Amino acid sequence: MVCDGAPDVTGVHDIDEFVQLGLFMAKIFQSKDYEFLTAQLSLFIAEVTCAKPQSSRASSNEHFEMCRGL
Repeated sequence: MVCDGAPDVTGVHDIDEFVQLGLFMAKIFQSKDYEFLTAQLSLFIAEVTCAKPQSSRASSNEHFEMCRGL
């Protein structure tokens, strides 16, 4: 998994590290098992959202699972 997403930083290392632990993003390719994956993530994560960026080709089934509240 590669992700360059990050929350706003405060400059206080301990606080920034704690906040970053709550951010998770994974690139997925939607398939028949997508609903199962989302259900499994929802068992452990408070907020699970799937998004397809505009920069992704329309013919691609690439999506990103964005999770908060691990």
